[in-house]
Amino acid sequence: VTHGDVVVENTVDSLLFNYSKKLTIGIDLQEMIVIETDDVLLVCPKSSVPKIKKFVENLSGTPHEHLV
Repeated sequence: VTHGDVVVENTVDSLLFNYSKKLTIGIDLQEMIVIETDDVLLVCPKSSVPKIKKFVENLSGTPHEHLV
């Protein structure tokens, strides 16, 4: 699944969302999550999705707290 300015080649069972003005390219990806915004680039295997919420919560009190 792709959204935004994304080009993929030989990529399966992956999600690439681009909310920025840059081009996002995925080559030879399998079961990956790639999300690009103006502030953040997230790249992780789909199996790590349950860890994302906890990771974001741990940003509180850090210089990246504005992302919470």
